Amino acid sequence: YSPTARNAQGTSFVVIQREMSEFRSLLWREMPRVVQAIEEDAPAYARKFEGFIRAYEQEGKDPLLFNAPAFILVATDNMWDAGLAAANMEMVAVASGAGVLHSGYLKRIISTSSELLSWLGLGNASPACCMLAGYPAVAYARTAPRKPGKFSVR
Repeated sequence: YSPTARNAQGTSFVVIQREMSEFRSLLWREMPRVVQAIEEDAPAYARKFEGFIRAYEQEGKDPLLFNAPAFILVATDNMWDAGLAAANMEMVAVASGAGVLHSGYLKRIISTSSELLSWLGLGNASPACCMLAGYPAVAYARTAPRKPGKFSVR
């Protein structure tokens, strides 16, 4: 278990494995509606998502789910709780030899689609974090290069 603010325990989780094919189909069916819904408020995302749709339809690429065998959604109104839960899940996955990809794109898409929200059974819960999980095809000896951290020890 992860700590929660005020011990509220208001976090829920949806894990999709067996129904991944159905989820993938619904996601791609919903994408044109999502693009239409966000065109005015988030034109850069709309253009990006249009490119994803073209890659999926014309080249068979899956730039959202990457053929991952599992999808995890963390739902809560408290982003701190979601972040703690997601970080702990990622650490356990990596320690087990699996990998996790956090996807802000999927969070935005699902939050915009009433059809996806309903299919996932979230009710009134808010999607806070979306992750793909599986075993990585490539193993790296170290993480990607990062800028130096900004911190102060006093």
